Amino acid sequence: MNYLNHSAPITLLGLALFGVGACGQPSEQSTQATASEATEFPDREFDPWAEPVGEEPQEETPQEETGERVYFPSPEEREAATGGQPEAGGQGNNEEANPTEEGGDSNGGAAEEGQEENRQEPEPQPEPVEEEPEPPRTGVYGDYDFDDADSLLYVQVFKDESAFASGFAHNHAIRASNWEGQFSYPNGRAEDCALTVSLPVNELIVDEPQMRRRVGYDDELSQSQRNEIRGHMLAENQLNGDRFPTINFTATSCAGGEGASGRISVRGNMEIRGQSSPVTISLQYRIIEDSLYLRGELPITHAQFGFSPYRAFGGAVRNQERLVIGFDLQSNTRN
Repeated sequence: MNYLNHSAPITLLGLALFGVGACGQPSEQSTQATASEATEFPDREFDPWAEPVGEEPQEETPQEETGERVYFPSPEEREAATGGQPEAGGQGNNEEANPTEEGGDSNGGAAEEGQEENRQEPEPQPEPVEEEPEPPRTGVYGDYDFDDADSLLYVQVFKDESAFASGFAHNHAIRASNWEGQFSYPNGRAEDCALTVSLPVNELIVDEPQMRRRVGYDDELSQSQRNEIRGHMLAENQLNGDRFPTINFTATSCAGGEGASGRISVRGNMEIRGQSSPVTISLQYRIIEDSLYLRGELPITHAQFGFSPYRAFGGAVRNQERLVIGFDLQSNTRN
């Protein structure tokens, strides 16, 4: 039974239970879902995270080749084998090869004089110039563009399980649409990275079935319920979409990003409702055929951005302070 339509008091309770906004009146322009909401849900042909990130195959250690042992005879064995005769190149040959003392002296003196005449001073060699080492390159370098055609950027809103009427409430999954982001590693060094993301508040999509299933929510909400939730979410006491139409993130520094896959940490400032707060996003990344894949989560709180979680009926229904922003991004081809 749909308790929203059972009676007027229960209808009022239902609207409050499903709203993620405050108890104020919802924005007129956002009561109904706009026609500009994206209808295509990003769906990839393959899973870029099928293999664990950061585990590279280990190279096999080559085994030393084992050959036959070579036997070296002793001097006594060699003498016995030759019948007591000196080996080639032995003392007898040396005696024949040695010149007489006179001949040796005369030839040796002439050779020394010739060497002195031909001896030249070596030319001075230029000192080697030490080249400055190139800055280390990371696996993530170049310029990347992101949008909602291939990427998911969403937030999860959680009901407070300790609230008296929490059994009537729902968790929510809200997806950003028509947003754009740019990620740049101009020279392959993490400290020089740049990341910007801007998303329109009034084009957030509330509790679409695909998004709810993706985050593990099995139940579905009707379109009328989704419209009411969206209206309260954009109300003045919540995101206030009329006054603050965009949510922005700008990176200030990065760390990591070595290799073709691994983890990268991005520090920056996030702006919601016109209020900025420093955040650090830890992301897994993988590069496949010049496309950059990123995924991760960022826990934030309402208080960071100057507003309170939804509550109604003296707190009998309320949401948690905690929110979780999810990232599952695929870039266009690297520039």
